[in-house]
Amino acid sequence: MSNQNTNDMEIDGINPSQVDSDYMIALLAQQQELEMSGNQMMNANDIANFKKSFREYQEKNKNISSNGAEGNSGCENDEEIARLMQENYIREQEMYNMLGCNGQSGYPASNQNNNPNKISENLKDYHTSELQKQYHERYVKEKLSHEYFRNKLNSNEAIPIKKQLRDFYIDFEQKTKSVFTSPQEQSQYLREFLNNLSRTIIENPLWANSEREEQENAIIEMEKLITKKLFDITFGPSEDLARDTLLSHKILMHSWVEPRHLDLPDFDFHIFEKAGNELSKMNLYRFYIDKIICIVNCIKLIEYAYRKNISEEALANDKLLSLLIFVILKTNPKKLISNVQYIVRYVNPNYFSIGIYEFSLTSIWGAITYIEKISQTSLTITSEEYDAL
Repeated sequence: MSNQNTNDMEIDGINPSQVDSDYMIALLAQQQELEMSGNQMMNANDIANFKKSFREYQEKNKNISSNGAEGNSGCENDEEIARLMQENYIREQEMYNMLGCNGQSGYPASNQNNNPNKISENLKDYHTSELQKQYHERYVKEKLSHEYFRNKLNSNEAIPIKKQLRDFYIDFEQKTKSVFTSPQEQSQYLREFLNNLSRTIIENPLWANSEREEQENAIIEMEKLITKKLFDITFGPSEDLARDTLLSHKILMHSWVEPRHLDLPDFDFHIFEKAGNELSKMNLYRFYIDKIICIVNCIKLIEYAYRKNISEEALANDKLLSLLIFVILKTNPKKLISNVQYIVRYVNPNYFSIGIYEFSLTSIWGAITYIEKISQTSLTITSEEYDAL
């Protein structure tokens, strides 16, 4: 890790010589594009303005912690800057069209009556803003990465948080063995700890001055770390596994169900096979968000397959529920109730404000409840036909 003296000499983890190199490659790339447009070269004022804008943006993103935890954030190497500049070439062509260049592609040839060293002020402003936008997107992306979070967590300022975690792991395991009498008590205790830890994270010097997006990401990363650590003693309590066994038996007993029994048009089940596989994938993950995403993907794949193979009309919620029930009956995903109950018990409540997550959980739970109570009266089938099957 870089020492303090080194950090004082750096901008976002790159020393001044590297910044100069980045600046030069950006300047040369812009100069090359100007030559392609018919302009021979940038004049001294243009170069000075470009250099000033470039350095101002680099300085604005300077945010190095005293321990060097942010030593490698927010900077691109020469090749990356060159790539960004090349991507801007296409955007600038579009800008010229908007500025009234009669739809001509590429850069317009320079007017010989004008100073050949003068370039469009609009082009310079647009070019600078686009470059800064792409720097910012890269900068934010790196700050929201798992590696960036772990680097902060491994720094000295995070020692109190790590001690708090170790103490909680011991306490939680002991209470699971001798105190908690239900999964609800267990999940409530963990959720209260996570809520209190969220406030601790935001108040910690590592995140106190960070943008809200980074703070929220740090909270989710911490919850992921803790819930995965405790997964083996929180997932699949005996009552959930018992319900899973009964549900699986119900599904096997009704594996003969066809689309018409659920008032659906006739179709080949294999068009929904990928949707069913998403529900089985939940068993591959330990974090509640990863499990929710599997349910979301299942529903999206059902909607996609329906529009592509059955009807282009919008899929009504009641028909979507019937298709979800049918998919579950045909795929019989293992530990379905345990997975859904785990999500409901441990998910951060803020995620219920995300419409697609709430809708997906409501839909999957509705399908499970239907199958648990499935009978001849809940299907479009005569009692004689039902008994014969």
